[in-house]
Amino acid sequence: MIVTLSPEAHHRALEFTRNLATEVVYWPTLDPTAIEGSRERILDAYRGVRDQLRERIKKVLSYQPMGSL
Repeated sequence: MIVTLSPEAHHRALEFTRNLATEVVYWPTLDPTAIEGSRERILDAYRGVRDQLRERIKKVLSYQPMGSL
């Protein structure tokens, strides 16, 4: 599986995998490089993207932490 985070990357991945049996999925996310302001505000934007991606990955992998059984 290839996960893309921008429309441009998604299009390129689809072209690259045209003849391959590879799943390409698009997870739209905020571009934290577009955030302006204080250092803390910028870091919060990056942390938000990180946390959002972490949750999506857990769902895809059916993640279950140790001790939750």
